[in-house]
Formats: sequence, C-alpha cells, structure tokens
Amino acid sequence: MCGITGIVAFNETGKKFFEKIKDANDCIASRGPDSDGFYQSGSVAFGHRRLSIIDVSNAANQPMNDDSERYTIIFNGEFFNFNEHREALIAKGEKFRTHSDTEVLLRLYMLEGPSFLEKVNGFFALAIHDSLNDSVFISRDRMGIKPLFYYTDNDKMIFGSEMKALLATGI
Repeated sequence: MCGITGIVAFNETGKKFFEKIKDANDCIASRGPDSDGFYQSGSVAFGHRRLSIIDVSNAANQPMNDDSERYTIIFNGEFFNFNEHREALIAKGEKFRTHSDTEVLLRLYMLEGPSFLEKVNGFFALAIHDSLNDSVFISRDRMGIKPLFYYTDNDKMIFGSEMKALLATGI
C-alpha cells in the first residue's frame, strides 16, 4: 500500500511545521510496515511509509533521490507499465540502481517534466522535489484511486495519504 506525507513551506512560519513530519508519518505506519524514511531540503519535508512489493531491497526505499541528489521522490501506488519504460530508457543509455517502479517514475520526470504522466498507466499519489530550484511537483492518478489529502494556507501546504497525517501536524 505505502503512504506519503509532506510539507511545503512558503515562509519561515511554514518551516516550523517540519518538526511534525515524523508525527504525520507515524500516523500512517499501517500503510507501510517495511520501512520509513524522511527527507528535508529547502522548503520541503517529506515522509514515506513503505510496503515492499516490486523491489524489496533497501535500495528501493523512499524518499528516493537520483544520483545527483537534485531530485527526490515519494510515491504511493503502482506503475503497471514501468518495465516497458525502464527497458526503453536502458536502451537509450540510462542506468538504474533498483528494479523499482519509483525509480522509473523519477527518471521519466527528470527527462520529460510533468508530461511524463501521459505515459503512466497505473494508480498513484506522488511528490517530487527539485532541490536546484526548490520546486515541488505533486500529482495523483487521473481517477483518484490513491488518496491525496491536502491543506494549504498562507504559510504552508501539507499533504498525505490519509487525513490523520495532516491532523498530526496540528492544523
């Protein structure tokens, strides 16, 4: 199943909520008992709970960075046609550290930007941070099969796979 949580701060007041990312992630522990991970950089804090299915190695844990550590992704869902895209990318010279669908999603985003979603057959909620320009891309599948709740005000945006993750931040 997996679960994601995140905080995007618009100012210093919003960054004060970063201390709550662990509480938000702990609230959704049942979504991913195999591992948990955290990431904080610039205006972003991410949390992830993992249920290992496709690539059960620790290398596929999240949040997942690319080799340059410019991009970081958290992902909940299934990318059904990821092997097809992985093989096509390998044929073009791309190299992968894992056999996970998450890494393929990240690589597609790096190469194509948000339009990569047109290639994704699956159901998902995800967030990608670009640390170079401190931007965040957040999306879910077209049908909304994977939940993605969010709250926003003048200081921050908080999102997660379950409402209780948002409430754990004290909003």
